Amino acid sequence: MANIRKSFNFRTGLQVDNDNFVVNANGLVGIGTSIPQNYLLNVHGDTRVTGLTTIGILYSGIGTVGVLSATSADVSGTLSVGSLQVGTSAAVSNLVGYGYTAWITDNSGVGLHTTSKIGVNTTTSPGASDDELKVHGDAEVTGTLVAATFSGSGASLTDIPNSATTATNANTASTIVARDGSGNFSAGTITANLTGTASIASSVTSSADLSINSLSAGIVTASTRGYAETFGVGTNSPNAQLHVRKTGISSLQVTSDGSNEAIITLGRNTTPSTDNGQIRFGHGNAFGSYPYSTDESLDIINYDTGNLNFYLNPSGLGTAFNWMTTASNRAMVLTQSGNLGINSTSPTERLDVSGNVVASGSITGNTIVKDGGTSSQFLKADGSVDTNTYLSATGNGSQLTGIVTSLVAGSNISLDDTTGEVTISSPQTFVGVVTATQGFTSGIGTAVKISVSGSTLTFTVGSASTSLTLL
Repeated sequence: MANIRKSFNFRTGLQVDNDNFVVNANGLVGIGTSIPQNYLLNVHGDTRVTGLTTIGILYSGIGTVGVLSATSADVSGTLSVGSLQVGTSAAVSNLVGYGYTAWITDNSGVGLHTTSKIGVNTTTSPGASDDELKVHGDAEVTGTLVAATFSGSGASLTDIPNSATTATNANTASTIVARDGSGNFSAGTITANLTGTASIASSVTSSADLSINSLSAGIVTASTRGYAETFGVGTNSPNAQLHVRKTGISSLQVTSDGSNEAIITLGRNTTPSTDNGQIRFGHGNAFGSYPYSTDESLDIINYDTGNLNFYLNPSGLGTAFNWMTTASNRAMVLTQSGNLGINSTSPTERLDVSGNVVASGSITGNTIVKDGGTSSQFLKADGSVDTNTYLSATGNGSQLTGIVTSLVAGSNISLDDTTGEVTISSPQTFVGVVTATQGFTSGIGTAVKISVSGSTLTFTVGSASTSLTLL
């Protein structure tokens, strides 16, 4: 054995060099450290044991052990072992993580169970809640999941075996799922987010997406919206996007809260007043755009540039349009043949009015007929007729057109209906221009014709004439 110079100190124990090997006054042994503390053996550095090591309590920084058998071990660093045996239990390999609760094995070490509560992906002690198993995150079960209680936003129901006991919801303590021996499901109230298939549900309150081929329900309430490609009310075979059908009286009602209008919009644009038509009640005229609309008005509006058409059976088989003022009173009728009756329920002409007609403009027609009139009578301005003779286009008025109601007016002026001559028997004052095509006759003699051209007056008597020019 070679001689190696070492220093030894025995004053307070045994010490080889400074820190290679120390036994202090308390009997604590230090290898690789000059200050052993707390434990009988303090090793600072790697330790290799090729034989069997039996240790009651093991403290280690990093240790690599082939077989470790201990009744108590405290590892402050990383423990890496090929096989681990604790107490009298079977050796364990491929160990990931560790548990410090009372785990119990059975079936020759195959089964594992515990009476303590378990938390997964949580820093909160599972004992702080009533949950036996608390998982923060998604949980995937590829086999059959059987449970008596489903609760929480992450609960997932994939299958319940036949003849399973009733499952209840922990939040409401109400029944949610049960399955009989034939495999049929029944359900009460579901408040958790569940995945899988439920064939029967009586009350569902959840943010989960549900896909149901057939649903029979009393009242369905949606807090935000409902969606379906087609929706049938009273029918499971809708012929349109919305189909309402009932054995008795079928109705569709759109009602506001009582202080606002109710609107039905039809068209092609999501903006109601663009490319759309509306039927609305109670719009009013708050903005001045609809002066005849009140809170009690029913308005029919076409917001586009096309027509507003009313078709009475386009096949031509309809009877009439009726405008009613009461349940039985027809104020106006438009028949299928095109006759319009106002206060007349059976119009025989294109316009049939039972009552007076007032027109502020002209009334034009090829023929105007008064009831009770004849061809030998004249219709006067007041609507009456008489048999008097008036100036006509024959005899004394061959060049007249229209109707002359008054030719001249004044006292001592007379008209010869045969010759058309006007006789003035006393001085008269006329306002305006007096024109006589055949001239004027004063007293008894030849007619005198007076004509004016510019400032020249021409007097003609018979075939002779003379002129007077005014300067």
